[in-house]
Amino acid sequence: MLNSGDILLTEIFYLLFPAFLITLTILGVAYLYLKRFNRILQRYKHQKIHESENERKRIANDLHDFVAIKLLNIKNQLQITLDRTQDESVKDSLKEGISALNQFHEELRFTVEFIYPRDFIIGKLDESFLRMGKEMSNSDTSIIMDVEFVNELSKDKAHQLYRYLQESLANIISHRKVEKIYIGIFEDEEENHVELSISYPKIHPQEIKSTKNLLKYPGRGTTILSERLKILKAKEIINESNDSYKLTLSFPIR
Repeated sequence: MLNSGDILLTEIFYLLFPAFLITLTILGVAYLYLKRFNRILQRYKHQKIHESENERKRIANDLHDFVAIKLLNIKNQLQITLDRTQDESVKDSLKEGISALNQFHEELRFTVEFIYPRDFIIGKLDESFLRMGKEMSNSDTSIIMDVEFVNELSKDKAHQLYRYLQESLANIISHRKVEKIYIGIFEDEEENHVELSISYPKIHPQEIKSTKNLLKYPGRGTTILSERLKILKAKEIINESNDSYKLTLSFPIR
C-alpha cells in the first residue's frame, strides 16, 4: 500500500515527465533547425566565393580584351606620329609617352594575372603557382616555390588553393616583413591528398606587437581564408621553433 510520500512522488513524476518530454522535443527540433540553417549559411558563403571567382574571371577578361587593346592602339598611333615628326622636342615627348604607356601596360598585365591567371584557363596549375611566386616576390621579400602537380586536383579546389595561398602571401608580405617565404605544394595521387606548406623566419621583435593585434582582431581577409579552408576540407597544422614558423595544410584531392 502506498503511503502519502510515495503518492506525492508519483504525482510529481507524472506532472514533470510530460514537461520534460516537451522540453526535450523542443530542444531537438531547435537543434535540427539550427543545423539546417548552418548548412544553408555555409552553402550561401561558398556560393558567394564561387561567384567572386566568376567575377574575377570576367573582370580579367574585360581588362585584357578591351583595355589592353585600347592601349595597343594608342601606342601604335603615337609610334606612327613619332616616325613622321621631325621636331626633336615633340619626339622626346612622344618617347616619354610611349615609355609610360609600356610601363602601364606591363602593370596592367600583372594586375590581370593577379585577378585571374591565364594558366588557370588552360589548366596548367603548376605554372600558375610558379608564376604567382615570381610575380608576388619583390625587392624586400623573395618567394621560393616548389610545386609537384599531376593535375588530378579538381578545378574548384585548385581555385580555392590558389586564392588561399595568394591571400596568405599578401598578408605575410604586408604584415610580417620577412625576407624569404618558402612554399611547397605536393599532390599525392596514391594517398589522395594535397599538402601545402608555408614557412618563413620569425618576425623581428619590434613587429610582434602589431602582429598580436592583427591576430586578436582578425580582418575580412582572415574570415575569407577560413571559408576557403572549409571548402577545401583542409586540416591545418602550425609548427613553431625559435627562429621559424611553418603552416601545413592537408586536404583530399577529391
